[in-house]
Amino acid sequence: MRKTSGDKRVKIWEAGPNLFADFGIPDAEEKLAKVQLLVAINKILDAKQLTQKKASLLLDCTQPDISMLRNYKLAAFSLGRLLDFLHRLGQDVEITIRKKARRRKVGATTVRMVGAA
Repeated sequence: MRKTSGDKRVKIWEAGPNLFADFGIPDAEEKLAKVQLLVAINKILDAKQLTQKKASLLLDCTQPDISMLRNYKLAAFSLGRLLDFLHRLGQDVEITIRKKARRRKVGATTVRMVGAA
């Protein structure tokens, strides 16, 4: 613990790899995967310099969908829909399933962006 002015103690802890899990939010692994996919999609859209209208035509969705995508509205999109967006943006998506690491109690989901855009 660290001492602050007024001699109040503040508890500080190091964040883990999934903030959703750190805060006890349900479906933490799915939410983290969605955020990671949204980051990748937004980076690709940025690189292509598309307007929301042009992006909506390319992704076969509405302009409000693009706005929600750009603002990381997780509840608006399923993992399948985000994967479809990546395909429409000319990206291959590879899903690998392997045995979990011994040090963890449960499996984990990881999204890695390799040379996208």
